[in-house]
Amino acid sequence: MNETEFFHGNVPDATRSKRLSVNDERPISRVEKFGCEVIQVTGTETSQGWSYTVGIYDTCGQPEVIAVGLPEKTALFLLNEAARRLRQGIALTEGRQSGMVGEVSVSFVLSIRSGSSA
Repeated sequence: MNETEFFHGNVPDATRSKRLSVNDERPISRVEKFGCEVIQVTGTETSQGWSYTVGIYDTCGQPEVIAVGLPEKTALFLLNEAARRLRQGIALTEGRQSGMVGEVSVSFVLSIRSGSSA
């Protein structure tokens, strides 16, 4: 399999029959190179923006991280720092974390989807 093909998660033993688009290839390449990709969803007049990681679980077995309501640059920095700490084995949900965003201490909360076992 070349680097622009991947297995489709819902169909066993299936591969894509065409090359990935640039939009799909970029996050996959970043996960391979940096260990994660941060996706940002811009807020609107009626809703907050949010950002989330992709690839942390696949590269180090730790949960993905979501930030809501932060400016995009702040969220990008925070999520990359969170990913770095998770790769170092730091448990982000134990106590407040300092030094991630200037002088502010932040807390991380583990959220388990309904129907999941913990």
